[in-house]
Amino acid sequence: DDRGSAAEESQTGLTPWQHHSDTQRQRLKEKLKELLIPEARELQQSGDPEALQAFAHRVGGVARELDVQELLDLSVQLDTAITEFQLDRVQHLLDELAGGRILA
Repeated sequence: DDRGSAAEESQTGLTPWQHHSDTQRQRLKEKLKELLIPEARELQQSGDPEALQAFAHRVGGVARELDVQELLDLSVQLDTAITEFQLDRVQHLLDELAGGRILA
């Protein structure tokens, strides 16, 4: 239903991954490799709560900058998991991002 996805877009103003062109997706994946993936891998090892919280907020900023709804969703999920001390969930979300699977 197109109205549902249009409502999703207008709610956050961000574009869902599948609405980006192939060229845009490739460019976005390269940006993620540069901006977020190295830090996600470091945080998988350290688990520093303050650094994790800062990273979750940074993911949200990058999501807005790059216009990717799924990244914004990830930042909210990560922030919630950190706040609620769901360490397995935090690791899972970092794995998804570090492995590039979040935007598969």
